[in-house]
Amino acid sequence: MTLDDYLNRQPVPGLLIAKDNTILVERYQYGRTDTDRLASFSMAKTVLSLLIGIAVKEGAIRSVDDLVESYVPGLKDTEYGRTAIKALLLMTSGVAFSQEYGDQSSDINKLARLTIEPGTPGSLAALK
Repeated sequence: MTLDDYLNRQPVPGLLIAKDNTILVERYQYGRTDTDRLASFSMAKTVLSLLIGIAVKEGAIRSVDDLVESYVPGLKDTEYGRTAIKALLLMTSGVAFSQEYGDQSSDINKLARLTIEPGTPGSLAALK
């Protein structure tokens, strides 16, 4: 199967393949462009977990047992800031967070809106 065959069969809005500092492939579908925002949800958790591992290995993060506010000043004095990195990575922080996708007032919908809508402050504001 070619890349075009794959993209024609899958509901993928965008695909980017990079190696080192070079973008090898960059394609978009369904009217998307490289400037559109995307609420990536679990994809972001996966990438973030990889980056945290690299940061620990390189010494930029001392331990996943450190509190998040040690590295993200914008979360200081919030429940997320007072939580260990590891707990957030494992989704065991104990912070109440509603994931009712059909409820426009749920935390997951608020997070998505503050992440992807133009002119919004970004997802960090949704966590406060």
